[in-house]
Amino acid sequence: MEELQRLRERKAQSAAAAQADDAERAAAKAKKDDAARRKTSAASEAKAAKQRDAEQARRTKAEALARAVADRAQADAEAKQRRQANRAATATAKAQRAAARQAERAVEAAARQAADEEHAQREAEDEGARQRDEARRADLLQQEREAAERRTQQALANAAARAAAVAKLKTEQAAETLRLREESRQLGQAQTAAERERQDEREAAKRVVAEEVLRRRAQAAEESAERERQRLADAMRATEAVLARKRQEQAKALQAAEQAAERRRLAALQPVEVLGRAAKSARPGEVQVRCPSCGHLEPQGARLCSSCAASL
Repeated sequence: MEELQRLRERKAQSAAAAQADDAERAAAKAKKDDAARRKTSAASEAKAAKQRDAEQARRTKAEALARAVADRAQADAEAKQRRQANRAATATAKAQRAAARQAERAVEAAARQAADEEHAQREAEDEGARQRDEARRADLLQQEREAAERRTQQALANAAARAAAVAKLKTEQAAETLRLREESRQLGQAQTAAERERQDEREAAKRVVAEEVLRRRAQAAEESAERERQRLADAMRATEAVLARKRQEQAKALQAAEQAAERRRLAALQPVEVLGRAAKSARPGEVQVRCPSCGHLEPQGARLCSSCAASL
């Protein structure tokens, strides 16, 4: 019974060992299958990743090419816009200069016209003053002639009355005649003296009037000359101020243009030694210049940038 029991135990152990071996073989086979599946999956994934990398590289290359084309087109457009802006700025500057010249000519014409009008007005005023002075002198002369005529008529009347009295009394008294003759002689002398005095008075009045007229004319001429000098001085100051502003603006614009041209020239002519990876595509000792627009290196002597098409 014990042997049978031991046999049974051995069989059970053998069966258990066989089952364990089967389980181990099944587990090993499963591990092997799993490893094979993982290897196959890894190979598939590696192949897919390689394909994805290749596709990504193609897309990256295409995008880089598209970006390069777009950048080139944008650079061309910007260069064209800059040229158009420069042409527009040049046209605007020309138009401004033309407008400034036209404004200066208009101001000069207006100043000349105002000066001519003022001169004509002064001449008209001087002519009116001369005419008034001549009319005043004519009135004075007319008044003096009328007064002289009245005095002459009065003297003639007096002489006639005295002559009548003398003729009437001539037969009466010789002494009265002599006295009348003496009185007539004295009267003639008095009239002559009075006439001489009146003539002196008229000449003195004429001299006074002439001196007053000359003084007024000299004063008017001095005032006119002073106004003319003041107007010319104002015009000259205004013209000098305008010219000074223009010279300052032109000097600033010229200085800015010279500085910009000097910066562009220095940036374009700055030599750069070819080193590193760029030395592979350059000859030994070759000197290249850097594009002032995009910074790309170009051989010395190149006229256009191969990257952005900017002028070197």
